[in-house]
Amino acid sequence: MAFSLYDATVPTFIQMLGGLATVLDKGRAFAAEKGLAEADVMKACLAPDMFPLNVQVGQAVHHALGSLEGVAAGQFSPSMEPVPADFAGLRALIDDAIERLKVVAPAEVNLLEGKECAFVFREYRLPYKGADFFTSFTLPNFYFHVTTAYDILRHIGVNIGKREYLGATRTSA
Repeated sequence: MAFSLYDATVPTFIQMLGGLATVLDKGRAFAAEKGLAEADVMKACLAPDMFPLNVQVGQAVHHALGSLEGVAAGQFSPSMEPVPADFAGLRALIDDAIERLKVVAPAEVNLLEGKECAFVFREYRLPYKGADFFTSFTLPNFYFHVTTAYDILRHIGVNIGKREYLGATRTSA
């Protein structure tokens, strides 16, 4: 059985978004325990020129779900939509993305392998074939945003580790 574009993307998106949901749940509990305002946690970032926590989560979801829609349409752009500014809203965003990803048909994704698409931001345009877009652009960006959200929460003191980050791995058992 060949490894497909679907295999490389959708199950990984679902797994890592599940881990991100767990990390956010622990972040929410930590904030409540420490008396931290959710708004302050949402604005937390690792450096002044980086997106805050809530935007990192929003971008991760956009790279997971939006990339599939974007490649199908022939163009992907960064999301400029506002993202929730609380744990409940971010969790709902992730849960919705996971449910939508669960019903994506493998054949639908595999048809995108050779599809022409472009990353477009303002006047900037990068052309790709679908497989290259997913493997060299979307997946690295997706992991970056998931990891950065994890790192922000870890940096403020949330007791999380690799087990939470990875979510439910796809074992052969």
